[in-house]
Amino acid sequence: MSALTLADSSERDDLGAFTARVVRLEPTALVRLQTRGDKLTAWAATPFDVLATRSVRGTCEPAELTVQAQALLTSLAVERDETVDPGPGIGLWDGEVPPAEGWALADQFIRVVTGSKPLDDTKVGLRMFTAQNIGSIDLSAPESTWYGVDYESGYKKLWGVGQ
Repeated sequence: MSALTLADSSERDDLGAFTARVVRLEPTALVRLQTRGDKLTAWAATPFDVLATRSVRGTCEPAELTVQAQALLTSLAVERDETVDPGPGIGLWDGEVPPAEGWALADQFIRVVTGSKPLDDTKVGLRMFTAQNIGSIDLSAPESTWYGVDYESGYKKLWGVGQ
């Protein structure tokens, strides 16, 4: 059995609201759950070829799991225990999710190896997709730029290379 544990009721409500929106957009949608430390990130594909995501304080067992959005929503709404069953895992996620931590991990690793001080904030951000900004995405641009920043260029600028 899979298990989803959220830090508190506000985290449950936050994930529930996100999942409800996903189901409203696409009743047969899938949600990919990923645990990194005490952060649980939910990913969902939308009918207009955009990934939506929400991160909350919590964990999932197994650490990566893909479930039906409707099953997750039902579990969050009906089960009131701290740990709930998010629904049966349905196999592999179709596609990739953006590399949320890859460039940041490489940056921190390089800093440790070179004896440099780690940064608290690299100033390389992400983008939240909303109904107001979804039309501004240039689909002919590299996918890395869709999230509000070109990670590669942002970190290369931070590192002072490739310019």
